[in-house]
Amino acid sequence: MKRSASIALTDFLPEEGDRHGPRTGTFSWVREPGVGGDFQFQDTEVLFCLQNPAGVQSDLTTVARWYNASDGAVHGRADARATGGQLATGEQWLGVTCAKGRTTSAPAEGFWMMKLEDSTGATLAARLAQNGVEPCDPVFGAVPSATDNKTDYDFTAPVTFPGEF
Repeated sequence: MKRSASIALTDFLPEEGDRHGPRTGTFSWVREPGVGGDFQFQDTEVLFCLQNPAGVQSDLTTVARWYNASDGAVHGRADARATGGQLATGEQWLGVTCAKGRTTSAPAEGFWMMKLEDSTGATLAARLAQNGVEPCDPVFGAVPSATDNKTDYDFTAPVTFPGEF
C-alpha cells in the first residue's frame, strides 16, 4: 500500500538554540513497500560548511530516491544543492551519494561527492570517495563529475523511482 506525506513549514525552529535557525520549506515523502520511494525537500537554513559569522540562510534542495533491485538489495541515490547564503552570487554546492545495498567498506554509500561550482558551472572545489567500479545504479542517471557540470543532476526533472505505481 502506497504511503505518502507532505509537510510545509514556516519559520519552524526544531529546538531552542538550534544554530541553523528557523526553517521554511516543503517536504514530501512517498513510499511503496517492497518497491521503492522518494523524499524531496526545499528548505532555507543557516549552513556552516563555509564560514558564516552573520548566520545568513541558504536555499537547499534535496532529492532522494530508492528501489528494491532484482539483486535483493535496496539501490538508492540522493542529490542536493545549496545556493545563496554565504555563497557568492551564482555559486552552488552540489552533493550526491549512491548506494547499492549495505557495505562495510568506506564510503558506506558506495559513492559520495561534494563540489562547489561558480556561476558558469566550473568546479571551484570538489571532494569524492568511491567504493567499487560501478557504485551508482545507472537507472538514476549519470554520475556527476567532480570536474565537469554536464552530468549534474537536473533538479527541474520529475522525481521517479523504478517500479513506481
